[in-house]
Amino acid sequence: MNATTLIVARDLAGRMNRQGQVLYQRLRMTHRLPVSLRTVDRHVAYLRELGLLAWVVHGARTNTGKPGQGGWSGTATIYAATAPRAWDHACGHRIAGSGYTARRIGFTPAGRQKAIARARSSAERVAPAVATGSACAAHAGPAPFTSGTP
Repeated sequence: MNATTLIVARDLAGRMNRQGQVLYQRLRMTHRLPVSLRTVDRHVAYLRELGLLAWVVHGARTNTGKPGQGGWSGTATIYAATAPRAWDHACGHRIAGSGYTARRIGFTPAGRQKAIARARSSAERVAPAVATGSACAAHAGPAPFTSGTP
């Protein structure tokens, strides 16, 4: 995996729908990205070999349009984002399902400890600014009430 693979992966990720699926659109990718058609094909194959992409629909160039309606209609290749099982196992994720429909349903005991540690470190990065009063004035809240003349 190199910089070109990351460019291709970012293009695919930026176009994914809520289900994590994306139309391949390899010709359009060559217009958007500074790479050739063969390079796009090669780096998408790398992503598939790494277990980061899975085929949902194999596209075809054959006409799938209804007879008599005119025009030509092929089918698109659709990919889905996936996470390799080894990565889920290393992170301590409990997974239900298989393939691109697999979903995280919880954590193993070790994974729970990792998630708690990440949450605590994130909270510690935010909490000191608020606790010491060094937050920006726009988010400091209202001025304290004082009675008497202004």
